[in-house]
Amino acid sequence: MENQKVLEELKDVISKQMPDINKMIKDMYEELHKYSPNILICGKSGVGKSTLINSVFRENIADTGIGKPITTIIRKYSNEDVPVNIYDTPGFEAGKSENIEEVINFIVDLNSDTDPNKHIHVMWYCIAGSGARIENGEIEFMKKINESTNVPVIILLTKCDQDQEETEKLNVEIKKINLPISNLLIVSAKKNINLDKLITITNQLIPEAFRRAFMNAQIVNIEEK
Repeated sequence: MENQKVLEELKDVISKQMPDINKMIKDMYEELHKYSPNILICGKSGVGKSTLINSVFRENIADTGIGKPITTIIRKYSNEDVPVNIYDTPGFEAGKSENIEEVINFIVDLNSDTDPNKHIHVMWYCIAGSGARIENGEIEFMKKINESTNVPVIILLTKCDQDQEETEKLNVEIKKINLPISNLLIVSAKKNINLDKLITITNQLIPEAFRRAFMNAQIVNIEEK
């Protein structure tokens, strides 16, 4: 009988608190989606951008067909259950001046808005590590991004598992150029190499108000989450 009494009292307490708990969950959900960070991912076709996105965030938000065309070379990927917006550049080639201009104008236009929710908060620039070279157009692009915007850039040498030696050579080469970027990281989405570091670095670069949503959206760094 004593146990039954305790259970009834506990049930009564829970029932009284449920409205507060539901409100707390609703408030947390609204807060996360109120400050959803915007990440721009650039790089040539075939460097593994979609694989990277789907390895880092929940719900495979870069699945084919979800992306919404924003410009001729930029698509927006979002999912109502994942508090992050991804702007991908499937048609981007750094050697084309019109592509560079389109991306820069896109960033400048968004970041001139008084609403920080519309800003691009960080850029991931992907280069296939096995290619062992950075093109002149990519170097020009990095410099113009630095001159024209305040967006921090992380260069990601992707697919490092395919050729670690060539990737390391490229890593050394880029460091010698001394580009105006925030960070340079060797990663592999398939082998989950340094994705946790990517999360930590990105979280440090985006505005503080957007960090909780970003950490909620990612599935890589559980300790940070």
